[in-house]
Amino acid sequence: MVHPRLCLVLISGAYLSIAFPTMARETLFNPGLLEIDHPVDVDIHQFNRSNALPPGDYKVDIVINGKLFERRDVTFVQDQPDAELHPCFVAVKDVLSSYGVKVDAVKGLQDVDNTACVNPVPLIDGTTWLLDANKLALNISVPQIYLNTAAYDYISPSRWDEGINAMMVNYDFSGSHTVKSNYDN
Repeated sequence: MVHPRLCLVLISGAYLSIAFPTMARETLFNPGLLEIDHPVDVDIHQFNRSNALPPGDYKVDIVINGKLFERRDVTFVQDQPDAELHPCFVAVKDVLSSYGVKVDAVKGLQDVDNTACVNPVPLIDGTTWLLDANKLALNISVPQIYLNTAAYDYISPSRWDEGINAMMVNYDFSGSHTVKSNYDN
């Protein structure tokens, strides 16, 4: 028979060994540390967010479902001071169709103004848009139902370029004709 104290110690040890997930409090930088010798009114509020990039244009890698599509300039805007940045595309239908999205199948894109800067995040159901500020990569996850079916490494003909010259052909033609006469002048 197991001794009751030994059983109590084993049960207590089992409870202590279980890790309880906890949420850490958001870390805030104290702006008073910048004002030790000289009081300065500096707004560092944006650096207390996890995504510390200010709104603007950034050259980012566009990654859709884990596949790198291109590197392009994207405008990121912030609707409210404490909101996260989100991408903003002009001619969003053309941009998404170049990435292989079936824009006709997406109901949220039917009434979109193609001349305005549009946030595509809420337009396609089930998508996630995540900006990795450290790598400057826009990771987009789109459900397969909204994507055109193509081979894994398929590159659309619209993205082809002329390439480089691999062979050059050149010719040169030179000729002469001489006639010798036997007459002495």
